[in-house]
Amino acid sequence: MDGQVDAGPATGDIEARYRLVTESWAQAVWETDAAGVVVNDSSTWRAYTGQTSEEFLGYGWLNAVHADDRAYAERQWRDATQARTLVDAEFRLRAPGGGWRWTNVRAAPLFDAAGEIQKWVGINIDIDARKRAEDALRESEERQAFLLELSDVLRPLSDAADIERTAAALLGRKLGATRVFYATIDPGGTTWSVIHDYADGVPSNAGRYPLTGFQEARLAQWRSGRMSSVSDSLTDPGLNDDERAAYAVFGARAAIGVPLVANGRFAALLVVNQREPRAWSANDLALTRETAERTWSAIERARAEAALRDRERLLRGVLDGMDEGFGIIGPDFTVLEYNREALRMDGRPRDAIVGLTHWAAFPGTEHSDVGHMLKTAMATREPAVLDHCYTWSGGRSLWLETRVYPTDDGAIAVFWRDITDRKRAADALHDSEKRYRALFTSMDEAYAVVDVLKDDAGRWVDFRFVDANPAFLTHTGMPWPVGRTATDLLGAPNPRWTALYGQALDSGEPLRIEEAEPSLGRVFDLNIFALDPDRHRVAVLFTDITARKRAAERLTTSEERLRSAVEVAKIGLWDWDMRTDTISWSDEHFRMSGFAVGEVTPTYEAWAASIHPDDRAATEAALVTARDTHTEYVREFRCLYPDGTVRWHAARGRFFYDAAGIPVRMIGAQRDTTERREAADHQQILLAELQHRVRNILAVIRSIISRSNDGERSTEEYVQHLQGRISALARTQVLLTRRAGASVDLEDMIRDELLAQVAIDEQFSLSGPDVELSPKAAEVLTLAIHELATNATKYGAFSRIGGHVVVDWAIEAREDSRWLILQWTERGVPIVDAAPRRHGFGSALITRRIPYELKGDGQISFRPGGLHSRIEFPLQPGDSILQTNGVVR
Repeated sequence: MDGQVDAGPATGDIEARYRLVTESWAQAVWETDAAGVVVNDSSTWRAYTGQTSEEFLGYGWLNAVHADDRAYAERQWRDATQARTLVDAEFRLRAPGGGWRWTNVRAAPLFDAAGEIQKWVGINIDIDARKRAEDALRESEERQAFLLELSDVLRPLSDAADIERTAAALLGRKLGATRVFYATIDPGGTTWSVIHDYADGVPSNAGRYPLTGFQEARLAQWRSGRMSSVSDSLTDPGLNDDERAAYAVFGARAAIGVPLVANGRFAALLVVNQREPRAWSANDLALTRETAERTWSAIERARAEAALRDRERLLRGVLDGMDEGFGIIGPDFTVLEYNREALRMDGRPRDAIVGLTHWAAFPGTEHSDVGHMLKTAMATREPAVLDHCYTWSGGRSLWLETRVYPTDDGAIAVFWRDITDRKRAADALHDSEKRYRALFTSMDEAYAVVDVLKDDAGRWVDFRFVDANPAFLTHTGMPWPVGRTATDLLGAPNPRWTALYGQALDSGEPLRIEEAEPSLGRVFDLNIFALDPDRHRVAVLFTDITARKRAAERLTTSEERLRSAVEVAKIGLWDWDMRTDTISWSDEHFRMSGFAVGEVTPTYEAWAASIHPDDRAATEAALVTARDTHTEYVREFRCLYPDGTVRWHAARGRFFYDAAGIPVRMIGAQRDTTERREAADHQQILLAELQHRVRNILAVIRSIISRSNDGERSTEEYVQHLQGRISALARTQVLLTRRAGASVDLEDMIRDELLAQVAIDEQFSLSGPDVELSPKAAEVLTLAIHELATNATKYGAFSRIGGHVVVDWAIEAREDSRWLILQWTERGVPIVDAAPRRHGFGSALITRRIPYELKGDGQISFRPGGLHSRIEFPLQPGDSILQTNGVVR
């Protein structure tokens, strides 16, 4: 109806029902005249907007629309009334208690029988909650995006003033504020200082200002950490004259204040000013508060980092001014500090010592007297003194006086006078070795260290085991390998493994690979990495995955067998995950549904659409019944391919259920049963033909017996004549049932059939060219001739003396094929006697089966003198449908 409502005789009833429905979910229902002018009062409109009846009438309803939306609302209404179309618009309406609410206005014209607008009917649906939720979500997303941008911008800044200035500018531009600044509160809490501010179109207000202009209640609010906001300083009832004057100093009519209270003291205030009145939204307040919190966090970080740098510079000055070496060693014996004098005595740069363990920085010291002293002092927290001599790797030696003093943070301070430490971090190395050995011996994975060997030509040829863990024996089944080469253990090294070890050494890159060891009959997952290239040493971490690989191979083989069986049997499989509503089809299922593999996405809808429309409802109902009754799904139905082909499918499936009895999965299979059903149909036809043929044969035999006895033959001649005719009839049946695989001569076939029926061969004549019939054509045509001859024997030309049958045929070329035209004409039969009382199997055979089986045409007519039949069909090859030495298809 294109949005038009016809106001017919039942308009009153329709409107009553309409109002009953709409008033149950709309907030206001109203109507106008044909021009769109409100002429009737609406109690629901008055209740929804607070307008009086007089205010509502005419176009007065526009005064209830928000000023920002009014032009839009009027344009939507006038455009719709002019175009005579539906109205669907959203805008804000005045609420009875004040404020504004979003509404969805929908209206439609009512037409009379002549197609003229009778009036307009409309409703208002309150959508305020939805619109506010959308606005809140959008504002939250925008706020979070702004805060992320703020964090990214502030992160690289290290100066507090830069952080304040940058944050104020970003916030000011985001809010469209006149001025944003950070004010620092003096320790006495009487004044605040503005160092710099963000100002848009107004002068900077940097300077020092008294706090006495604000009421104690306002100051108490800030001291407690609660933010404040003022929408209009001139009309805010909570402000006194002094506070209004304070706002005037900054040229602010609206403001937000977010305090920073640190260690119980009101320390700073983030201020946002607007020179005209502004109703701050909840989003404005939240954005300002979160900006303040992130800014102050960034400032504290910057100040802490700056203080740390200052302390480090001070400490560095003191240490470098000392006339003796000084260092600090941490609880883990890491050298944390080294002064200038200590570096001078050592002769190495700072980064060669600081950050290393003492034992690594000074090789050989861990188990020396110095190491004992350091460890004792670290453990006992007692000072110690030792004189010793240390020799560098280049031969340079110094005797040093070493004094050790424990510190409060768990480290020790070491002073050197003309000494250095000569001991490497043997203890740390020893501890590391112990941890390594514990891991090495307890791990489940096999681990070995090997030295890869080269021949004189520099080729990797063998490898010797340097170390191995107990798991090595479990995973390989080999004897203890350490000290022996692969040749010793296996008779010959695996060239592949040797090449992989050499590759790890040559490239310096670790390798991850699965590799078989035929001599052990196992497959390993290998991780190979260079350990010491100078000594051609690699480490290999590996796991025996033989069982897993064999299981995977067995699974693959099993799946291949199943896939082959399914493909050979031409079974289509499906698997339906009902929790996710995803379906997978086998390749054969695609083909059985008339699609190429992957042509469509398997879905329930795609499967249902492939079912023949006549079978779809019953098939889907059977599926639902099986699901609901927890029974097996069994159904045979027709499938309609996209190209119009119809195929029969037999499907069987089973549902699986969770603990609550809810179906969660269905798997099943289906087979194409078209050939089986066609074979069954053919079998029924053959059975009917056989039954009919037997009845006819018996009737013919009775006729032959009666017609063969003309009273002039002796008994012996009668028997011989009867045996000959019955033998001819038997030969015809042999032709029909045994000569399905060879061509048949048309004239011989007709002659044999007629001789089996006629006692006197002068009663028929044959004429036509030589024609070889295909088995199928011979079978069908033999049946037709048989029926015609039987009919002639019972009722026609062969049933009376003087009757005669003429059978002639010819070949005719039609559309690149050869057609046989055969005519059967009976003479000497009165038309009354020849006309049948019913149309039986013979008539159906000629007029229906000839077109069906041979794609031709068959006709029967009754003329003066007897029956006439015309049979024509294309001469084409065709298998016998009565063949008994093959499978019926």
